[in-house]
Amino acid sequence: MSFNIDSQEDVARQLSPLIEENAEKVRLVFKYHHGKGEMTIRATDDVVCLKYKTEEHRSLYESEQLIQSAMAQMCNLSAEDLARQREKLAATIGGGKRKKKKSTKS
Repeated sequence: MSFNIDSQEDVARQLSPLIEENAEKVRLVFKYHHGKGEMTIRATDDVVCLKYKTEEHRSLYESEQLIQSAMAQMCNLSAEDLARQREKLAATIGGGKRKKKKSTKS
């Protein structure tokens, strides 16, 4: 059964029970086509397929949040655990300074 959904709120509302029923079978696909300026989110468990398509760039950040929360739910993480992991990742990515290489010129 395939459903084309018009808003991200509806996707989030319908995705949550789908993950709770079959977290191991749910597949989540996020595609962005730069040339078309089109973003697609598709979630399926082989019985139900949810599709959301938009051309609005401002919903890109909201889609990222939706996917992160869905992945956390699939991995049985709480919102606090997810926030801690994001902070750790942000600290490791931009936290270190590069050491300058010594010049080998004589």
